Amino acid sequence: MAQSPQQTLFCPHPWISLCAETKGVLAPCSISQDSTKEALAFPSPETYKSQIQNSPALKQLRQDLLNGVKNPNCSICWRAEESGATSMRQHAWRFSPHDAEWARKVTQSDGSYDGPIEY
Repeated sequence: MAQSPQQTLFCPHPWISLCAETKGVLAPCSISQDSTKEALAFPSPETYKSQIQNSPALKQLRQDLLNGVKNPNCSICWRAEESGATSMRQHAWRFSPHDAEWARKVTQSDGSYDGPIEY
């Protein structure tokens, strides 16, 4: 059976990972484009959920991935896949037990996710 766009576009990174870059920004993965990056290098627990994990950009990214929309912040993965290469997103499927069905269950209607960051 062919996968639906929601299954083929899903990436677990916006739910379970956080990448700290040397520029002092945090992002859902190491190759995410600029609009999902938040300039708070060491957030307090109080600001983490509201300003980083549930920032407007990350909430939109989660909603897009669940709705089969190619968010431009993931353009490096989309280009890799279009050229026939295996993307970081596709590699994540091998190591994460989380899939789109799980993400739909734990994501609020506005794209918020209050679960733990795993790595």
